[in-house]
Amino acid sequence: MSYYLSFIMEEYLQNYLQENVNYRPQIIDLLYNFSFSLLRFTYVRFHNPNQQNLYKILTITSKRLINQKYPSLGGSERSNLITNFLAFSRRLINNYFMNREDFYRNDDILREYLIEEFIENYCSTVRNNMENSSDEDKKIILWICGAIIQEYNPESPTNRSYPFNYFLIENNLVNILNYNCNNLWNTDFISETINKTIYELGNTWTPIERKNEKQKREQRFIFWGLGDFLVRLGIGFWSPYFSQKNNYKYREIINVDLVIPEVILQREIIGNFTEDSIILEEPPPQELFEPSHNWIKEYLCENISLIEEKLECDIVDPIQKEYNTHEVGIIDILLKDNEGNHWVLEIKQGSANHSAMGQILGYMNWAERNLKGQVRGILIVGNATLQLRAAFNGSNRQNIEIWEYNVSEGEHIELTRIQ
Repeated sequence: MSYYLSFIMEEYLQNYLQENVNYRPQIIDLLYNFSFSLLRFTYVRFHNPNQQNLYKILTITSKRLINQKYPSLGGSERSNLITNFLAFSRRLINNYFMNREDFYRNDDILREYLIEEFIENYCSTVRNNMENSSDEDKKIILWICGAIIQEYNPESPTNRSYPFNYFLIENNLVNILNYNCNNLWNTDFISETINKTIYELGNTWTPIERKNEKQKREQRFIFWGLGDFLVRLGIGFWSPYFSQKNNYKYREIINVDLVIPEVILQREIIGNFTEDSIILEEPPPQELFEPSHNWIKEYLCENISLIEEKLECDIVDPIQKEYNTHEVGIIDILLKDNEGNHWVLEIKQGSANHSAMGQILGYMNWAERNLKGQVRGILIVGNATLQLRAAFNGSNRQNIEIWEYNVSEGEHIELTRIQ
């Protein structure tokens, strides 16, 4: 029965490509990204409980692939193509990847089906883009590719075979490449294209501390300018991976990194890499940045849009820092929205326990007695401990939220609502 399903899947793929013959190169790229995503999820992660996360990450990486690599397509044209493909991929999963045997067999069949046409498209796209690049850009491209190849050996997926190996471009190598690019070429191309860091907001479902429970978690997926640049050239692809947040036993966080198929070495498609041995200098070590309570407070007041985005409302002036109640202490930040509601923000550097809940409740009780309008509270912490979560769940207050902050590279704060 499974072999019959595999045969039907091939027919299904052929029919879909025939129906969308005008977008065949784009769909081949999207199918490669789909197959590679399945490969890196594996069956266990795919079904425990990450199928929703796979759809989410496919949406994000598919949009980024098409928008970066095929800008000549109109905006609505790209949007319709992606929507159509995502609906097709969901049907493909539901029909042909729902048990372990079919998952691995059909994943192999899908890759074998794609490989020849994918390589042909890949080589043609990269070659054409290189021919249309300026001489200066070509030097930078060749140097980057040569440095990547010299620094990392091709890496094969764990316990799986792929028709070709791939280079995995991790964040540490990106930082090294950015640093060396700045030293070698002082051009707007480097500062405006290579060194940019792009954040894209997305929701994923993740297990929380209590087994078999899930929560919706807002994440900022990080895309680097260097990666987008290589995707635009057709050289690289964004691919999902899992990372585990240290403080939470059951929490797995999905993120993206960049992969470059090793086929780039097997065909002379971008020209000769530099013959000289590339010496990459390590960036000078940076001191670990530990944000102070005051720094977090100042950052949030200066970037109030972060809070408006989470609350889905507009904050009106004045933004009041260190508001002295003269009775129950000093409120870190007191805000008022365009509907007249007051927001009491209490910030805790690092981990916070149950005492933080008592503190913000005291501020809110004072505000309810002395200020007009509804009062809501937000407790912003570096790590919401189990004690704090228990106190939060036991308070039965609908007008309090807990947010965790994370300071990313470049000293930017990301906020995640704990539900």
